[in-house]
Amino acid sequence: MPHKCTNCGFIDPDDAPELDPVQELAGTFAEECARSGYVMTGQRLSEIDAAKILRVRKRYLAGQRINGNGPAFCSLPVGGSRYSYELTSLAEWQLSRTTGEEWD
Repeated sequence: MPHKCTNCGFIDPDDAPELDPVQELAGTFAEECARSGYVMTGQRLSEIDAAKILRVRKRYLAGQRINGNGPAFCSLPVGGSRYSYELTSLAEWQLSRTTGEEWD
């Protein structure tokens, strides 16, 4: 259990819990979206902006979606796109590609 000061709320960095890699990457994606001015609905991005975040072409991401190898997607429009992606789904997929894990 991390030590938290009762007076100021400081958490000793040596005791701080490690962040979940998926949540950490999703947070990084959210910061990039805010900096770049991408349109978001909740935590969902358009297919075009999702491709930009993942640094792949939209056509590649669409192909992965069609083949069932891409991140989980929603058929709810965001920013004029027919499909949208949640930041956590993008983070899970990105991490599975870089770690060599199988995508469910």
